[in-house]
Amino acid sequence: MKTLPSRSLLAVLFLTASLAGGITPVLAQSISTTASTQEHTMNNIDIAKSYIKAVQTGDQATLGSLISPEVIWHQPGNNQFSGTHRGMAAVGPMLGKMMEVSKGTFAITRADHYMSNGDWVAITIEFAGQVNGIQLKQPGVDLIRIEGSKIVEVRLFSSDQAQEDAFWGR
Repeated sequence: MKTLPSRSLLAVLFLTASLAGGITPVLAQSISTTASTQEHTMNNIDIAKSYIKAVQTGDQATLGSLISPEVIWHQPGNNQFSGTHRGMAAVGPMLGKMMEVSKGTFAITRADHYMSNGDWVAITIEFAGQVNGIQLKQPGVDLIRIEGSKIVEVRLFSSDQAQEDAFWGR
């Protein structure tokens, strides 16, 4: 007896099931779900890219349109900005104070990879600044959660938290 290679057997099973009317709805649902997920992922990545570009260029109007007024911002470390900040009423002044403390030198200098998983987008970045003789330059990850085309949560990760804490001070 001749055996079919596993691909051929699978093809025969799919063909038999589709002729019996049992596979078409499942395939249609799977294709529809996949297309919807890919579209959702691409939209979130586009939003993340717009966010990073707006941060890099200081485009306050775009940032205001992308970030939810109820955003939850998790700033890492043990410095004057560390902790969880809720709402733009808290986050906006914190970001302004960061620019003041860094004398306008703090910046995201590079954003390399954007990876999406559902509502979350991870972005590998490099950030830098210089103040009072302290140089800050290191890789990090920005993890943002997007709902309804708005950034609703931000979690930041630094590769050298001690260096970042020294830069921002207590």
